[in-house]
Amino acid sequence: MPLNIKELGRSIDNTKTILNLSSIFEITSTIKINDTKSSVFASQNFYLDLFKLYERLLKAQKESELPQRTIEYNKTLSLVVTSEGSFSGPADDEIIRLLDSDPDIAGSDIAMVGRRGVSMMNSKGRTMILAFDSPDITKPIDVKPLSDMIKRYKKAFCIHQTFISIADQKINKVNLIPSENISMDKEEVIDIDNYILEPSFLEIMNYLESVILNITLTQIIFESRLSEYANRFKTTTIINEKAKDSIKLLQLKYNQAKRRIKDEALREQLFQGVKR
Repeated sequence: MPLNIKELGRSIDNTKTILNLSSIFEITSTIKINDTKSSVFASQNFYLDLFKLYERLLKAQKESELPQRTIEYNKTLSLVVTSEGSFSGPADDEIIRLLDSDPDIAGSDIAMVGRRGVSMMNSKGRTMILAFDSPDITKPIDVKPLSDMIKRYKKAFCIHQTFISIADQKINKVNLIPSENISMDKEEVIDIDNYILEPSFLEIMNYLESVILNITLTQIIFESRLSEYANRFKTTTIINEKAKDSIKLLQLKYNQAKRRIKDEALREQLFQGVKR
């Protein structure tokens, strides 16, 4: 059997292997998307209700003579959440580019979550104050180290992917310290003189600040991972479709090559018969 036939056969087998693997990745991504999406959506309503209360208390604090939060670093922190591995699409590149183009975060201290982002920053010679691997979202996530670091800065933003649908994700910028630029709407301000707040207003505010920030960070990590799964699904779907097309083309070439061999063998037999 000529070598090109063997090569075509091996190519078909290899492409079928890619097709099978991409199909497995598609199924795995779908399961992870469904599981993660339910976790993300389950916390959103609770977060929104809690934040409305926190926002009203913030406005009351700003209107009163009560002390504001202590700031250790009079500068901005950028928390950047990227993917943990490959098949994440172009989102990580867009996130890194945003670090230099967005006026709110240009020149800020950078804390990175996600191995791919860390690798990209290292390849560019960019400095990070801290770098973390993406946490395992199947287990309880401890965001306290991030939360404690963020509260030391005057301003802090997070750049990450957010999930719209399997086909659509976008880059999102979240203000992690809303007290720095909260709008003062008189109708929503709580008059703290008319409420009994125990143990004290400031203790409640400090507690709510930590709770809100921890929920926000957890939500961001889940949304980022959900977007990563969606990007993997899209990438593996493209690979799957290309593998199917390649198999059809290779199979056609393989059948044509086999037909040529049979035709050549038949011609040789006929030629030998005529020669005799």
